[in-house]
Amino acid sequence: MSSDTISVKRHNHCVHPCDTKRKNELLNFLLKNNTDKSILIVTSDEIEELKNLANENVTVLTDSELTKDNKLKCDMLISYDLPDTSIVYMVRLAHAIIYASILLDEGEHKKLYPIETLLERALKQEVIKGFEPDSLLQERAKASKEQASKARKNNERSGKHSQNSKSKYLGKDENGKAMFSGRSGERNHRYDGTPKHNDEKVSTRRRTGKKINIKALKPKKESE
Repeated sequence: MSSDTISVKRHNHCVHPCDTKRKNELLNFLLKNNTDKSILIVTSDEIEELKNLANENVTVLTDSELTKDNKLKCDMLISYDLPDTSIVYMVRLAHAIIYASILLDEGEHKKLYPIETLLERALKQEVIKGFEPDSLLQERAKASKEQASKARKNNERSGKHSQNSKSKYLGKDENGKAMFSGRSGERNHRYDGTPKHNDEKVSTRRRTGKKINIKALKPKKESE
């Protein structure tokens, strides 16, 4: 079918994902919010329950019935389901003037791709609040849980870093150098990281600039 027969603009052609069990609710929601438009509801097979929705503004037809009325036009096309072939869907679309919507359940995704291929574009996915598919809600819950877990780990890591980065002024050593505590578990360290138990060696080296043999400074035993 030629694209010249299609009047619906790209931004007015969309897919509403939903669960099969909630299609009727979503359909009624769309009808209620578009009472000012002439609407055509098309199905692959006859559904008696949908026939009861027909009135002066709403027409309900199957694909086989639609082929018998080439002159029928509507403001808004609602595909309750998708046909087995993309060509049949294009016949539906040719009857819409302004809007076209597809109520798509999880089992019909494989039928959508051939239609998008024929149209040479991906159709806009529009999830209506309150009619989100269960699979989408589960994905959102999982993503939210993972995000919360990541944020908690980052907060814990940040808290530990903050705690470890705190230092405390310990006064001055014998050379007048300021001393600060280091990270947790490393108390009594100098500002330059030198442990306190090395005070004598460090201060001796600073004064003389030479290494001192500590053993030579120990007093000899009387026997020697």
